[in-house]
Amino acid sequence: MANHKSALKKYIRDEKRRMINRMNRSKMKTRIKSFIKKLETHEMEDAKTLYPQLVSVIDKSVSKGTIHKKPVPGINTPHPSRQEIGIGYITGPLYI
Repeated sequence: MANHKSALKKYIRDEKRRMINRMNRSKMKTRIKSFIKKLETHEMEDAKTLYPQLVSVIDKSVSKGTIHKKPVPGINTPHPSRQEIGIGYITGPLYI
């Protein structure tokens, strides 16, 4: 535990930030899983409606600093095997 007042403040602030990051990461992972499930079950209309929401959540997570921006282009670009539905697909690993 912290011995100085400033260290205690930093500890409390870091705990709050960690919980916010955890919530953002969890929300993002849930959206990704639901989107992939829709694609695997070939529910393309539902996947098309979920995709803009997924991109929005991912972009917000990047802007808040929850995840690094480097793997995001692999998420937002279309995957060749998914061209028939006209939306992108998660191509690379998410470093979360």
